[in-house]
Amino acid sequence: MPAPVNIIGKKYGYWTVIKRSKNINGRSTWVCECKCGNRKIVKLHDLRNGRSKSCGCLRKETTSKNFKTHNLTNHRLFSIWSCMKTRCYNPNATNYERYGARGIRICDEWLNDFMNFYNWSMGNGYKDDLTIDRINNDGNYESSNCRWATIEQQANNKRSYKGR
Repeated sequence: MPAPVNIIGKKYGYWTVIKRSKNINGRSTWVCECKCGNRKIVKLHDLRNGRSKSCGCLRKETTSKNFKTHNLTNHRLFSIWSCMKTRCYNPNATNYERYGARGIRICDEWLNDFMNFYNWSMGNGYKDDLTIDRINNDGNYESSNCRWATIEQQANNKRSYKGR
């Protein structure tokens, strides 16, 4: 019969072994404390082969990191960016006829990365009381053709504006 193992104090993933517990189905089990403070009885076999690395907080942490991109989904710029994409690429959008159907697109740099749009905006005069405006009304949404404008400035830049 092999000598009993003492792994008290050893770390396995987020687990730290606290004390021995009773055998379950002939398997050695240990009381472990997770990095987050939760305690659980874990089989020695599961600790050693990496099957159990935490109480579940490691998975939550990893998943959260993988899906959290910028923490700006509630920012006004994120809404502007999303609406810009919708009117250019969603044929079911109410104003698609005036944008996407006319061939208005968004540059790849902005289309595929909100942070690029955000950084351009913050460095090019974005304020909460301004709107995104295409300088050339027939041009795409891209840094060389966009500016942050007041409602009045934007109204004067419409295709239907007769004052030009």
